[in-house]
Amino acid sequence: MVERPDAVNRAIERFLGPARLAEERNARRARARELERSRPWLKFYDSRTPYETRPPIAPVTRTLEVAARRFGRVDALRFYGRGMSYRALDRLSNRFAGGLASLG
Repeated sequence: MVERPDAVNRAIERFLGPARLAEERNARRARARELERSRPWLKFYDSRTPYETRPPIAPVTRTLEVAARRFGRVDALRFYGRGMSYRALDRLSNRFAGGLASLG
């Protein structure tokens, strides 16, 4: 086995895997407790809601295009009882961007 370091490393990872997962879980819980102390409103969040999220990698324009294709008729915005679909929001934002581009 010493001649095959990759195989040895995989065996060690399989052996240490459960302990490492437990350590990571405990670290996440400690981080959550620390956040709850510094941000008391977090204790009112639903248990499935993450305390922190990562920003998307793709640009917002791409995210809107994908949402318009997938959820075209679903309301993206609701304001004073009126809604705007993802498709309409995408179309109007493209018109706005075109207008800004034409102005230089």
